[in-house]
Amino acid sequence: MKRYLLAFVLLFAVSAALPQAPKKPSAKEKPPTQKEMDDMMKQMQKAMDEMSPEDKRMMDSMGIKMPSLKNIPKATDKQLADASQQETQLVPQKNTARIAAIPQTPTVAALPAFISMVHTTIVAKLTPGERTEAETVYGSIKQNPGIGTANGAISFWIQSRPLLAIYLMGKACQDEPEDIDNINNYAAMLTMAGAEQAAIPVLQNLNKRFPNNSTVLNNLGQAWFGLGDIDKASRYLDSAVRIYAYHSQANFTKCLIEEGHGNTEAAADALIRSIKKSHSLDKESKLRKLGKKLSGKDVDFPFKMPQDPLGLEKFNWPAYPMNVTESAIQEEAWKSFIADCEETLGELSRKAGQLEKNLVDALEKRTKALMQASQTGQPFNPMPWYAPIAVLKLNYLVEDKDNGLQYRMQKSEQAIADVLMKDGEWENTRIAEEEKLSEKYDPLIGEGRPNPLHQYCDEVNAVRSKYLQMANTQLQAAQETYINDQRKMLNDQVYYAQYINWPEEFEVIKINAKIKWLNLIKNQLVRFKPKGPYCDGNEDNTPKKSKLSAFDDVACKYHSSADIGIMEFNNDCSRFEGKLKLGKITYTRKIDSDDHDKLLAASLELSVGASAGWEKGPVQAEVKAELSGKMEWNDKEITNWEVTSEVTASAGSNLGHGDQSIDIAGVKAQIGMNSSGSLKGKGLLQDINVSNKK
Repeated sequence: MKRYLLAFVLLFAVSAALPQAPKKPSAKEKPPTQKEMDDMMKQMQKAMDEMSPEDKRMMDSMGIKMPSLKNIPKATDKQLADASQQETQLVPQKNTARIAAIPQTPTVAALPAFISMVHTTIVAKLTPGERTEAETVYGSIKQNPGIGTANGAISFWIQSRPLLAIYLMGKACQDEPEDIDNINNYAAMLTMAGAEQAAIPVLQNLNKRFPNNSTVLNNLGQAWFGLGDIDKASRYLDSAVRIYAYHSQANFTKCLIEEGHGNTEAAADALIRSIKKSHSLDKESKLRKLGKKLSGKDVDFPFKMPQDPLGLEKFNWPAYPMNVTESAIQEEAWKSFIADCEETLGELSRKAGQLEKNLVDALEKRTKALMQASQTGQPFNPMPWYAPIAVLKLNYLVEDKDNGLQYRMQKSEQAIADVLMKDGEWENTRIAEEEKLSEKYDPLIGEGRPNPLHQYCDEVNAVRSKYLQMANTQLQAAQETYINDQRKMLNDQVYYAQYINWPEEFEVIKINAKIKWLNLIKNQLVRFKPKGPYCDGNEDNTPKKSKLSAFDDVACKYHSSADIGIMEFNNDCSRFEGKLKLGKITYTRKIDSDDHDKLLAASLELSVGASAGWEKGPVQAEVKAELSGKMEWNDKEITNWEVTSEVTASAGSNLGHGDQSIDIAGVKAQIGMNSSGSLKGKGLLQDINVSNKK
């Protein structure tokens, strides 16, 4: 029984770490009451109290510290009902009081003063400890010019420190009042922290100066959405989508609006457009709830599959002999080829053993990290980075649709079996013909007899060559079809595995594919026949020695990174890693309110080396530059990181520009933030007063 309890606790911990789409209750579903919650908490506490010391030690060894549920504060029925309504609310109610308090749009000259006033108002909301911390971090960043205050702000925003991020971005706007990206990003942060009334005047100023900018239009739409003015929000979001059809955030909020209006079909269409350039499991789950299923054509995949990933087409093997003269030579060649294959197989088998051990170690570490993430609430991606998209885009490579692959394999295997059946008949015919020749020539051979040895040799060789020609021609044709099918299957499986498996798993899959290939090509059925009796044996049967081909390494050729000062991101085919680089920056986290720890959703657009004709203003979602990147995240995890290049191989990547890595130095890059339409994390700055209206 205790084992089952342990399994339950583990499952609970794992599920807490996995991305979960928000659940919309049915009309009959009601939020739990205080009594129901108390009963559930008591049951969970009882299950944990009854865990054996052995099970507790096991949990401790995995880094899991079981919390006590006894000290969790109780919530009233009204609080539970309000929380349930907020969780399932699609669009906010119109807040007429906050809308009426929106200040007039400042002029260009008055904008710096307005931003300073907003900053002062926000600083006044900070606790003394938070203010001291923010000032200390700001001072440290100013002493490290390679970081940049604005980039530091974005880094802390991604790291779930919204108040610190807003403080730093406010200082960045004051330090560089002409930097339009910083001003836009400040307004985006204000919107996502619930201060839409402060963001709208800033965004209206930018919209007048830089019309038709998709980032500004989206951020205006999100701000009005947050205030509950859905008509205005829709107009701005529609404008953003007209400029850039696949604007991720604008389309996602349009989905919420359409769903709130009961337009399920339109909501699903908007969500599919949101997913096109930025897929996430949450979005895919929501789409299913809207009655639609995502297909491969609905998402972009930034990689192109090479024709022969493993390099299997480079492998050559000796020819199939078509006569007895070739047979003597090729038999030795095949023996040498098989020996080379077996030698390589031995090396691969030894290496496979080590790789399997590495895989076990990696799985244990990943399980432990997943459990720890579930305890701390930190984001943790439970699957390889591109796996969800790869399943959609590349599943056709391994999917046996309508049993097509199985049918081809059965057909090619049957073709080989049919040839082998005929081969038995051909072999019997050969034996019978040679017996007739033996009856013909045996009486003529011996002392004092004619001894027509050459004729006997030639006729036996002709019979055997006839057999070799017939058997090997058809064996080669049948096995060639089978080998080609296997080659394609192995290449497809390995290429697909590169994106849906962690690197340690992929290495095991890859080496097993190599082992399977070598066994396949060395075990080909080839027929050999020596020359007939009394034939001269003076020919040199030594074959030309050829080296066994080497496999191509199906290593990830796509690597991209962005360094925006305090944060650095590195991405390859299956991994995405982000790390906080504080360096000399003094940062002591002392935050009491849970609201301050929200991972607020957003997306970033980065560009470097803008091409001719680049429009001024904040970086747009459809960024067109020589080098650009996109990042999107929600309240659980970073869901998208993509780098593209429009130049030559010097900036290369997998996108037809070579295999070199792409790096974006964010301090030098333009960075534009698109705010999201998520209701989570709102309310942090909802009550700030930036209006002179009484």
